[in-house]
Amino acid sequence: MNKKVIFILVLIFIFSITSISIGLYINSLNKPKRILSESINFIHDEGKKYIFPNDNLVVGDTYTSTGSIDFNLNSEYYLRKSKNEEESLKKYNFINNISNMDTNFIIKQDRFNKSNYIEISQKIGDEDIVDYKRLVDNSTEYYFINGILKNYVNNGTCNYFEALTENNTTRSNIDYLYDFIFKSLQNNLKDEYFKSYDVVTSIRSKDTNVHQISIKFDNKITRNILNGILKDLKEDKKANNILSNVDKNFKKYKVKSKNNIFKKDESYILNIYTTKVLNKPLKYELIHMGDSYNESYIIEKNNNIINYYYLEDNNIMYTANITIFDNNINGKIYNSFTEEIGGFILEKDGNNLSFDYNFDNSDEKINLKYISKYDNVKNKVSYINTKSLNINYLVNKEVKLSGNIEYKNKVVNKAKINTDIGNTTLYSKLSDEEKELIKNKRDMVKNRLER
Repeated sequence: MNKKVIFILVLIFIFSITSISIGLYINSLNKPKRILSESINFIHDEGKKYIFPNDNLVVGDTYTSTGSIDFNLNSEYYLRKSKNEEESLKKYNFINNISNMDTNFIIKQDRFNKSNYIEISQKIGDEDIVDYKRLVDNSTEYYFINGILKNYVNNGTCNYFEALTENNTTRSNIDYLYDFIFKSLQNNLKDEYFKSYDVVTSIRSKDTNVHQISIKFDNKITRNILNGILKDLKEDKKANNILSNVDKNFKKYKVKSKNNIFKKDESYILNIYTTKVLNKPLKYELIHMGDSYNESYIIEKNNNIINYYYLEDNNIMYTANITIFDNNINGKIYNSFTEEIGGFILEKDGNNLSFDYNFDNSDEKINLKYISKYDNVKNKVSYINTKSLNINYLVNKEVKLSGNIEYKNKVVNKAKINTDIGNTTLYSKLSDEEKELIKNKRDMVKNRLER
């Protein structure tokens, strides 16, 4: 009898522990923060797949990169409007000037000698638009800007190479920061930011009983999240070391209360609808609210199939059917009358990446074609990369912007940096006028291109 009693008590104990464990597990599945974290993890993984280069293209931290960027763009729309509007004239001139401009660059880095050199040259005919050189050597930064300075400026200490070792490479540092920021984002989504409901909503055209979690991103909450991520980056020894050596002012960065991320009456509300028991996400809804408008972006996900809806003031304007495969994402776009008006495909084939997009709703017509192609690839040694973007954007059958942008780059895992910086000037010795010209150089280039 004693054995039977002990056996029954053991069974009761095991059943109780199992029940409590299952209850705790189901309760954890029900937490809004965990539900949103799963979606963030999906974005993290997909981003790595399509953004990060394959390992065979990583040549290390000693390399030479030489390349060019060519623009060939035009606009009938701004040409017509430029005859009567000054702002349209500036935009037309800008498009025309960058299309006539030659842009070339050289980037060299020698990790073993802790030296880095960057040169950017932009010309229209014989006119120098940008002639910029920057050198990091012996933990000191120097730079030269033609048209403002007569020689190199000594800009003080630069600890960029302190974050690079055999074990901590540029690639591994980027990987670390990428993973860290996604994890920090999840940690800074506080429980009090969320609200939960049990509701009935339409999913795949059928009313369904679901669990809903909501979070509103306004200026205050968004600032808190960004400052939380910055705080985590500063307190993490490795992340802080990487970023502080890249930017010596990193520790001073903060999103202040006076810095608005959105307009005064603007906010975003994210709703996630899940099954009631295991909280499997069924539908995502992002509502963009302003003072006088309301637009919604809705995604219904079922395994690798996504139904997408775009609404304005609760009226469906566009829908899309999207399919996610291992190496490509493709979809078809429809108007509110279920007429097919466009589509897209994002595809990765080995090292190469392509994106095709077309849209035509009679008022607007958009065709985009992006290709990134790698040739002459020698594993972790060298490659040639060509990127091209073809654009055709029409409004009411008039070309607002068309043409192509082409980027060419040759990379090899060698570097020889012999740069004569001559007599240098300490930044503190520059005149106030020279400092102001350096500060405003970007605006000066923009103003020149608009003439």
